[in-house]
Amino acid sequence: MHRSATYCITAARTESRAKRQAKLFLFLKSDIFCINQDRIIHSDFSIHHQMTSSETGARLSINLRERCRMHDLNEALDDLRAVIPYAHGGSVRKLSKIATLLLAKNHIIMQSKAIDELRQLVTTLRAQNSVKSTED
Repeated sequence: MHRSATYCITAARTESRAKRQAKLFLFLKSDIFCINQDRIIHSDFSIHHQMTSSETGARLSINLRERCRMHDLNEALDDLRAVIPYAHGGSVRKLSKIATLLLAKNHIIMQSKAIDELRQLVTTLRAQNSVKSTED
């Protein structure tokens, strides 16, 4: 388990209801919701969506899990970037997520082809070696 996953699990367990309710602003999909006692009022006055404190706690918990999931995914991609061969210079930008996955996929395909070629070479050499040993 990654260190960040442990931190996220611990944070989710230790964050009390009082702490969750004490937060002043909750950002959901770039909209600002203002917490007022045990309900949330959307900052856009044309929409009067209210959430109870249990819905607020559930939303905060979901957001925490999503942040942890994304943090773990980004850590895994950083680990993958570290082991796939590409230019690791100071002037070279970090690979994007999709570029990292495509480069890793292509690297795996190339390695598989190299293994197949080596197997064919080993088979050929064994066949040649067995022919020579029968001639002797």
